[in-house]
Amino acid sequence: MKQINALDLIPVRICRHEEKNGKIVVYVPKFKNKWMHNLFPFTRNMFFNVRLDHMGTTVWKNMCGEKSINELSGVMLNKSEENMQSKDEFRQRLSKFIMMLYERECISFRQLSDN
Repeated sequence: MKQINALDLIPVRICRHEEKNGKIVVYVPKFKNKWMHNLFPFTRNMFFNVRLDHMGTTVWKNMCGEKSINELSGVMLNKSEENMQSKDEFRQRLSKFIMMLYERECISFRQLSDN
């Protein structure tokens, strides 16, 4: 894969989620392999419930598969009521949050699915 700037990546949601009390709850599978579900059938809930805060909820709702991380940061900076440190520092924090979602297989990137 050619080298891509992280801010140019377009995130796409792949985990099931729902909105509760105005915040997004993302359901992250506890086990990556399906055979693990059979090994532990006594486990009542097969998902971790990850509750996003206000900023995370706004980012999640805007990850529609059409906006790059750079465009998402612009949306977030425009909607922000708080005084952000600097635009570059905010973009860096946003990139780190999105990469954490990717590592936990909550999202993918359009560039990866296009190959």
